[in-house]
Amino acid sequence: MATIISIPLAIVLTASHRMRTLSSGMIEFFRHVPPLALLPLLILWLGIGESSKIAIVFLATVYPIFLNALMGFSEVDRKLVEMAHQYGLSKKQIFLHVTIPYAIPYIISGLRIGLGYSWRSLIGAEMIAASSGIGYWILDAQTMARSDIVIVGIIVIGLCGIISDALFKWITNRMLSRYMTGGDGYGS
Repeated sequence: MATIISIPLAIVLTASHRMRTLSSGMIEFFRHVPPLALLPLLILWLGIGESSKIAIVFLATVYPIFLNALMGFSEVDRKLVEMAHQYGLSKKQIFLHVTIPYAIPYIISGLRIGLGYSWRSLIGAEMIAASSGIGYWILDAQTMARSDIVIVGIIVIGLCGIISDALFKWITNRMLSRYMTGGDGYGS
């Protein structure tokens, strides 16, 4: 959901300087509010179930994806755009063949950061407002003074994070391998 909202929003704000100026204050305000600080409000609105956890993960993930995509679309080399104009490409063709390829590394970086943030925020939300999950399991073990279970929980979190990041890198390498030249791919 964060990707579906972040990337089109970045495209719109890149295309419209006026909208970017109008929305920058609100975006900056909410970017600095930790998603877990909103959890009490989300529990009041959405309940203690999965909806509040999904909202926390969304809020933690949306900004890194959005900001990286915005930078990628905004920082396109103007010389490339000028050259595309010289070759007679339309705005749509420039967007598809110059802007998007230039922004892809930024978007992938945002997605990778967002993946890590989503994992952390999910564990945090489980520690505060859940009746199951690794976060709940660790917090429950803490109340029982079971440091062995807490340590196992921490190890599980770390291993799941490593596995999800490696899987993400593998998928992006596979998807983008035909566009990459030199080296052994992204993130290696």
